[in-house]
Amino acid sequence: MIKVKITDEIIREACLVAGFLLLAIGLWLIYPPAMFLVCGLLLLWVGFPSGPKKGGNE
Repeated sequence: MIKVKITDEIIREACLVAGFLLLAIGLWLIYPPAMFLVCGLLLLWVGFPSGPKKGGNE
C-alpha cells in the first residue's frame, strides 16, 4: 500500500484550485463569456514568467 504524504503545500495548492473553480462557476452563472475572459486572463497571468531572468546578458 502506498502512503500519501499530505503537506501544507499540497493543501494550499488544492485550496487555490478549488477557489479558481468556484470563481469560474460563479462567473459562468452570471455571464458565461465573462468566465472565459476572466479565467483565461488569470491562467495567462499565473502561467507566464514574471519578468526577465536575472543574470543573463541577453
